[in-house]
Amino acid sequence: MSRGQIPTDKMKSIQERLPDLSDVMRKVRILSPDTISIRTGPKSRIPIAAVCFNDAFSTLEETHYAIRESYAHEVWYREETNPPDQLTSNYFVRFYCDDAALRLYAAIEHLANAILAMVPTNKSILKRYRSKRVNLAAAVRKYLVNHRPNHSVTKSVSKLAQSQDWIQTLDYRGLWVHQQPPLVSGFGMQWKRNVRWQEIIVDGNVTGFRLYGGSGGDKADLTVEELRRRTGSAFALFVQVYDEVLDFYLRLLARKKIRLKGNSLTVKLP
Repeated sequence: MSRGQIPTDKMKSIQERLPDLSDVMRKVRILSPDTISIRTGPKSRIPIAAVCFNDAFSTLEETHYAIRESYAHEVWYREETNPPDQLTSNYFVRFYCDDAALRLYAAIEHLANAILAMVPTNKSILKRYRSKRVNLAAAVRKYLVNHRPNHSVTKSVSKLAQSQDWIQTLDYRGLWVHQQPPLVSGFGMQWKRNVRWQEIIVDGNVTGFRLYGGSGGDKADLTVEELRRRTGSAFALFVQVYDEVLDFYLRLLARKKIRLKGNSLTVKLP
């Protein structure tokens, strides 16, 4: 293991900082596409949404674990290790926050697929919103905003686009995958992928070049604490949005005589 056992009270305190997924799990884990198909017919995609919701929830559970472990490793290496090991603590906080950011991207894509399976959309129009660099979730949100602005699902997913923490977390993931991850402080000297020479311009003319920067590396973009705060905030907001969209799905099923009762899914036979 990368950490030892931390005191129960500290672990409880960590758990209290994270969203409780138990109620969402109760609702989503009994959604069976086989059972739902009894009432929706052979050509309906509504049962597929149940699979997408379950896929998204699995990713949420993994994200929950990652953020929890970022706190647990910090406690272990800063408070339970003698002497404290700040560098290793920083490493694991960033490691698990990176993991959470990657999983949140996957989770919103799963949710977008669930929405497409249960909310009628015009495929040809939807395609207009998706270029080579636009992910499915962004295309679905733009479609909903422009063509289903009053839909409850539109109002829910729009909350993500209005959140700076959500936007920055997905931007972080994009840079992490496609370019250079933002520099996080606490890891010694680091450098950005910039040319180290600057032009010397006199009267509009380039007269020479000079090296910029010093021997201490480039300035970091954020701290590990800032990275975790916004990743945790993005996670909490997504759980809320996911739950709201899931509740719409359950109302849709209820209209088709498929209801959630306690720990079971009841279906009125045709």
